[in-house]
Amino acid sequence: HLSLRRQRQMCIRDRLKKSAIAGNIESQFTLGTMYYLGRQVPKDDVESRFWFNIAYTNGSLEAEVNLASMYKYGEGGDKDLKKALSLYADAAQKGSPVAFYSLGKMYLTGDTLEKNERYGLSLLQDSCRAGYDKSCLLLRQTSHPHPATSQK
Repeated sequence: HLSLRRQRQMCIRDRLKKSAIAGNIESQFTLGTMYYLGRQVPKDDVESRFWFNIAYTNGSLEAEVNLASMYKYGEGGDKDLKKALSLYADAAQKGSPVAFYSLGKMYLTGDTLEKNERYGLSLLQDSCRAGYDKSCLLLRQTSHPHPATSQK
């Protein structure tokens, strides 16, 4: 005998899956997020990566960035840094401030890439200018000028 709450969660998940299978990108992305976070479903990185990949294939920029992160850390499948970098670079070209942040941080720290502080800072500044607060905070923490205050 399932609790009313559990029945509601299963109903929501089932409706989302039907919508996602029918091609709804938002439902695909939402399912990827639910499985990644373990919200209303058991945490399942394989299922999350599956749904993020479908949403990305259908044009979701947010799913592309999340998928890049999953490839970078090997969540839900093999670790593939080349694929992660390719996805981050593509998302950055499309204007994703989160992708600029992720790439900038990787170049700044030398995390999985050859360290290039100047380029990393440039990417972080682009992300900060686009309004991504994590980039602005990291720039402040590294004692580099915030783009809004360094422009005249």
